[in-house]
Amino acid sequence: MADPKGNLVTPVAFNPSGYPLALEVDANGYLKITQTTPGNLAVAAYGYVNSGWHKNPILYGYSDRVLLKANNTNLPAGDSFVNLTPVAAGYINVITNINWQYIGTVPTSVAVTFFYGIEQFGLYKVLSPASGVQYDRQGWWVLKEADYLALSIKGATEGDDAYIWVTGFSVKIDET
Repeated sequence: MADPKGNLVTPVAFNPSGYPLALEVDANGYLKITQTTPGNLAVAAYGYVNSGWHKNPILYGYSDRVLLKANNTNLPAGDSFVNLTPVAAGYINVITNINWQYIGTVPTSVAVTFFYGIEQFGLYKVLSPASGVQYDRQGWWVLKEADYLALSIKGATEGDDAYIWVTGFSVKIDET
């Protein structure tokens, strides 16, 4: 076999000015890196859509569906939580829909709460929710390992019911 000579240039995209971008491999098979400035890397954040260059949406990937539910059909009097399962090690969960229902005497409030480590953040709170009505929110909420969602109930009557359902998708994070 002859000695390798020259560089192989493979076009992979065009930048917003129309100039072809390429990965270059040297004669030894190594990728050539000529410059690593944020300006060069910004081009990868754009895609050609509808006859023009636009910033790409967040690209996560997809490993599986997230379909979680939890309930308590015998709430204690006062304040309590109905917790969903925490995110598994090695994954992130992207929650796209949250739905909940309270059945019983009207409590002071019901709120969807995010637990990020030791931090707690309220997302969606309804004061004096109607019994038997389903409430929901759509969006993109990202949870990492050990984070979880809960339904926070204030002023429950003993024996009332609370339900929460969550859907979305999970992404396996490859750390190797």
